[in-house]
Amino acid sequence: MPQQRLTDRTLAPYVDKDTLIHIVNTGDTIQYSGGSSYKTTLENLIPIFSGNSGSFVTGGTYNNTTGTLTLINSTGGTNSITGFTTGGTSTSYGIFGISDSLGEYTYYSTLQSAINAASSGDVIQMFANVTESSPVTVILKDGVDLNMNGYTYTLDRNSTDHCLTDNNLTVNCKIYNGNIVRSNVSYVNDTTSLCLYVQNTNTVIETVGVYFISPATTGINNNGTVRGSLVESYTRGVVNSGKLYSLNVIATLETAIYCNSITSEVYDCIGRSNGLGFGIGMLMPSFAGSITNSVGYSLGNAGIYAANVNRIQSCVGYSTASDGMAILNSIAQDCKGYSSGGIGMDLENVYLGTNMLGYSYTFLGVNVSVPTNGVNSKLENLTSSSATNYSCGLSALGTASLVVKNLQSTSLLSGGSGYACTVSGNNNIKIMGGSLDVWNSAECLTSSLPITVAFVNLSFKTSATPPVNTNISQGSLGLIDSYGNIKV
Repeated sequence: MPQQRLTDRTLAPYVDKDTLIHIVNTGDTIQYSGGSSYKTTLENLIPIFSGNSGSFVTGGTYNNTTGTLTLINSTGGTNSITGFTTGGTSTSYGIFGISDSLGEYTYYSTLQSAINAASSGDVIQMFANVTESSPVTVILKDGVDLNMNGYTYTLDRNSTDHCLTDNNLTVNCKIYNGNIVRSNVSYVNDTTSLCLYVQNTNTVIETVGVYFISPATTGINNNGTVRGSLVESYTRGVVNSGKLYSLNVIATLETAIYCNSITSEVYDCIGRSNGLGFGIGMLMPSFAGSITNSVGYSLGNAGIYAANVNRIQSCVGYSTASDGMAILNSIAQDCKGYSSGGIGMDLENVYLGTNMLGYSYTFLGVNVSVPTNGVNSKLENLTSSSATNYSCGLSALGTASLVVKNLQSTSLLSGGSGYACTVSGNNNIKIMGGSLDVWNSAECLTSSLPITVAFVNLSFKTSATPPVNTNISQGSLGLIDSYGNIKV
């Protein structure tokens, strides 16, 4: 057998504590520099690495959950090392995770177990799509946020359970970037089988990039505050008794954003109904509620329908089948209604309306009616336009009164029936200033029955002579006071 040389790389058949190795002491000036001249055993190296010449590691185990490393030494005894950081008390893997201050994650198999373990200020991370088929409603926790990282959480069970709820406790939390789906269930009512049920009036749920999907039921029922969601549902999109901010809601069958509580408020929202519901419907049992800077669309009903609402401001309604915007017994400002199948802006018993505009492709641009005795309706800066009909209708009945300041009305319909404005009802209608324009031979101001109307400072654009129908008697006394005012 050939002799092994120092430079050979053949591995030794075995190694134990008495195995010799060659060493070079770099501080020894008398050692031959051309090669190793000393040898020692592996056992003699133990003090260099452990500081204890009485132990030699021959095996061991590591327990991750307790943070203990057990070493078996050369004499058969054990040495333990503790006090170092481990992966925590849960499993080393899971769909949901919570990181500590060092960025180390503790993992959980369900969203509820992660929420239960979380503390205020924690963010639960989601690492995969989840489909729950068991009867579970996840209860959110105050101060605990959820980052879905683009994944989808689905509750797929025919039951009354919700995907998420505050369980009628005050919760302030955020949900980021993901889809929440409630599937495999039939509609029962607006308080069962939801994507999200906010019961407590003090709860605030803020979402960023979250899509709530309910293919057969209502998406969200809110009594607190919800911000920033995208919602798509089959029946009602959102039933709201609280506050909504910056929601985009689509409903297949009924109303997209439905409000029927005096505490309902809607801000910066978009509601679209692809069925027979309203885009945004606010039906107050008494004079309350508000809709601000919002847009409603409907393919089968009014884009926005508001009844007994104390503030409708800077809103737009669109409809392909009915009123673009219908407002009853309310106060409105800076609103617009557009329709291709009905009235652009339909106003009934509007106590005060400022800067209102209605346009229709097929019917009246604006219709104003005051059918209730004793109601005084005042409108200022009212603009109406119709492509294929007379443009504006004004009506007051019984003891009601209607005052319109600065009426701008235009009918684009050619021919004798394309009136700018028609009046009807009692003798308590006043028109103070504005412009009435028609195409060709239609009258600017007309009535089918005798009526007295006080109108002053109107300009007329028409080929009809006279521009005012003979059924209309001038109700203005025409008296000018010392300041130049005309009494109407």
